[in-house]
Amino acid sequence: MTRYKAVLAYDGSGFVGYQVQPNGRTVQEEIEKALKKMT
Repeated sequence: MTRYKAVLAYDGSGFVGYQVQPNGRTVQEEIEKALKKMT
């Protein structure tokens, strides 16, 4: 199994939080979208 390590930094001003929430854009959602593009 291949393993990857990612180190992230972000400006949170454009997000409503880290974890997925029903009311806005979150960091977790954006990370998941980017990872989907890689697979």
